[in-house]
Amino acid sequence: MCKIGQIYTCLIAVLALTVFLVVLPGCESQSQDKAKAEQAEKMKTAGRRIIEEAWNKGNFDVLDEFLAADYVYHIPPLPDVKGIEAYKQRIKEYRSAYPDLQITINEIIVEGDISALRWTLKGTHTGQFPSIPIPPTGKQVEFTGCDLAYWKDGKIVEDWNHADFLGYMQQLGFKLIPPQKEEKEKKEEEK
Repeated sequence: MCKIGQIYTCLIAVLALTVFLVVLPGCESQSQDKAKAEQAEKMKTAGRRIIEEAWNKGNFDVLDEFLAADYVYHIPPLPDVKGIEAYKQRIKEYRSAYPDLQITINEIIVEGDISALRWTLKGTHTGQFPSIPIPPTGKQVEFTGCDLAYWKDGKIVEDWNHADFLGYMQQLGFKLIPPQKEEKEKKEEEK
């Protein structure tokens, strides 16, 4: 009888050790996965609110909630925008040049502390935009872009905007003209 009791005790110990080594880490991993999913959803919600409230409606208070004090917005080929107040001013300028401005979110992807937001902007160019000094054309524009936002401590610290500026400028009436050959090259070709 003693041997059977020892075997059962040993089996229970092995079973307990198996649960400890296999099941509990899985629970911890599930907990971490859940936390990551919750954080990703918070980042997606922030992206939606920034577009809907600040860009589409002109409610800039939302920016204080989601942007770090030292926030930097890179928007090549334009100069960087540094700080929340400067970013608010940039959005005001866009909304002034395009009073019917509407941005639609096409997709949001989050990976770790980076979020990518793909969007489409539509609007009618009826005002002057200081960063791009073009007189109002009255033309409607529609172009796409993507923003890559870098997060730290629940706030966006840096944002890279990549948009179809060539298509945008062409919609405003600009023409893409190939470079002209140098006068000397032209003369040689004539010979």
